[in-house]
Amino acid sequence: MRWWKWLLFLALPLFVPVPTQMVPEWRIQFRDENGNSAAGRVVEQSWRSYTYWGANGYDQKCTNTDGVVTFPKRYLWSGLLARAVFPVFASALTIAHGSEGTDASVRLFDRHYISKDYYWRDDMSLYTHRPDGVPPSEGIAEPRELSSDLPTCETIH
Repeated sequence: MRWWKWLLFLALPLFVPVPTQMVPEWRIQFRDENGNSAAGRVVEQSWRSYTYWGANGYDQKCTNTDGVVTFPKRYLWSGLLARAVFPVFASALTIAHGSEGTDASVRLFDRHYISKDYYWRDDMSLYTHRPDGVPPSEGIAEPRELSSDLPTCETIH
C-alpha cells in the first residue's frame, strides 16, 4: 500500500460522526392564568451550540390533554477532529460573540396563547460541560389577540 492510503486509513476515524447529547429531554406542562391545562396548543423548541457550528435546530409539537409536551434529547453528531478543533475556535471567538456552550428554549406560541421563553443552557468552555440543571417543567400561557397566520396543531402535523 502506498503511504497516502495508510494516511487516509488512519485519518478516516477523525471524521466519523459520533453522537453526544446537547440538550436533555424536555418535558414541560403549560397552564393558563387560571391554572387550567393549555391543551392542544403549539409549543416550539429551538437550540443552538455556540461551540460547534451548525449544531442547531427548531421543532414544533402540540400539548396533550394535560397541557404537557415532551421534546426528545437533541444530539450533536460530529467527528473527533471537529470536537478537538471547534471548542478552541469558539473559545477564541468569545471576543467577537461573547458566548460558548449550548442554548435551548421552549415557548408556547399559537393563535390564541403565548408564553415567555423558558431557557436551558450548558455553559461549556473548551472541553468541560456545566449544564444548567433540569430544564423548566412548568409554563404559563397567556391569552393574546387572535392571529390567524400562526400555526395550529392541525397545521403542523
